[in-house]
Amino acid sequence: MRNIVKPALALAALALAAATSAAPAAVAAEARPAGTASIASVGNGTNLKSGLDFAWIHLQPSYNTEHLVVNRGDNLSAVCATYAGGEWWNLIFDSNKTFAGYTLASYLTAPTRTDCNNIGVRGTVTGETWVHMYPHADWAYLVANNGDAVAPICYVGNTDTDGQWHLFDLVVDRSNQVAGFAVDFAVTAPTPSYAC
Repeated sequence: MRNIVKPALALAALALAAATSAAPAAVAAEARPAGTASIASVGNGTNLKSGLDFAWIHLQPSYNTEHLVVNRGDNLSAVCATYAGGEWWNLIFDSNKTFAGYTLASYLTAPTRTDCNNIGVRGTVTGETWVHMYPHADWAYLVANNGDAVAPICYVGNTDTDGQWHLFDLVVDRSNQVAGFAVDFAVTAPTPSYAC
């Protein structure tokens, strides 16, 4: 009997070890359900100034690019700043809608002066990479070209058009001032250490 129990216990211990070593990945996947975003943990909290019920955010610091709308009262974070077209712009993240883009710093109650060229981890993109204002392949985009200098700042997870859950990095493309979400696997820098 002892000869049967000992091997059975060893097999049970191996099965338990395999199950518990796989548990963190399964728990991590469950901790971020598909289609949801994390609470903002990047930049400084801000809001739209009194009298502004909404503002446009853009893929570049320019009025001439695609835009989405953020509202006063949304959970906004001012991530970084850049000067373009004679005006200061802030890259903002809206954790209510999981939107990111540039808006005029003068629209914000607490704009940041942290330079967008001095934020994130330096890396590049592999191939032509779409950068979106929302972490989903079907949304408006501008292109970060192969080799463009990008800096991932934080990440969000979302279910994409392929039905799979993907990490998207909030990036600033320093080559052409595009900012938004790019799929993590297209960015050569390490995945950011914290969620947006």
